[in-house]
Amino acid sequence: MTIQGFGYGVMDDGSAWRLDRKLSQLVDEGFTHAEVRPERWQVWQDEQIENRRLARLTAVLDKHRSHLDYVMQLPPTVNLFDLARQGEHLRLLQQGLKVGQHIGAKLLLYQPGYRPLRPATNFIAMRELMARERIILHQLADEAAVWGSQIAVVTPDYLAAGHSPYAVLPELLANQIKTLDHPQVGLCLDFSQLYIAANWCGFDYVQAVQRLLPLATHFHLQDTVGLMRQAGLPNSSLASSVTYLPPGWHSWYGPEIMDEMPPAEAVLTTFGLAEAFYPYESHSFQENQQLFQQGVTAVTP
Repeated sequence: MTIQGFGYGVMDDGSAWRLDRKLSQLVDEGFTHAEVRPERWQVWQDEQIENRRLARLTAVLDKHRSHLDYVMQLPPTVNLFDLARQGEHLRLLQQGLKVGQHIGAKLLLYQPGYRPLRPATNFIAMRELMARERIILHQLADEAAVWGSQIAVVTPDYLAAGHSPYAVLPELLANQIKTLDHPQVGLCLDFSQLYIAANWCGFDYVQAVQRLLPLATHFHLQDTVGLMRQAGLPNSSLASSVTYLPPGWHSWYGPEIMDEMPPAEAVLTTFGLAEAFYPYESHSFQENQQLFQQGVTAVTP
């Protein structure tokens, strides 16, 4: 396995000054990628792209493009299983693709579909819903390939994924990616969200990592702990809220996980921290380089 680079999930608030300062800091610390979320800039409004806001975002990104590549999350509210509003979701997804092309994103992150709990909009079997999702993702990947981008399906947050989220189950998610069989579509393996899903659903976490890793083109790295007082939960492995801790500070992975990892294709690794832990960014970056170098062949900026 080859690590293509180390990225950072930027939790900005739509401020050009703050984003510019953050990206400068990432360049100084040695990061090669930044993951951006245009919805924080209100780029999508009423199924329209707000071109002025998009231009402000792009201007900041362009200042650092010689040192950073960009990963972008597609609109997180898209749900291709919500058939009652499918036209709206498809339009929003297309807008996300256009924004990704405009900012030159090398990778686009897609949140998989889930059956809405209310209202009960369809009684279609999950396998058929998954087949419809594959058709749409195949078309989007063809479009993204024209301008050199890829799509990665994210292992979802179990408690944020609505009702009947197929993708929290490793075998179903792996089969979806393999059946889709598109060279521009891979998996974003979010170790923390997979850990939470394993504890809720009862599957073995290490076995899930082994099953999904060969399909991964992107890693999300952060440690997690539930907001226990608010959630009233007995342990943090059932986190209903996620606090982004420096990787390795809690309980979800360690060098022993790396020892168990099967071979994978080249991947990009992105991690994120809650604002309270920003002072530990540089140290966490160095720790994660060391951790992955135990189990990978090379680090390729």
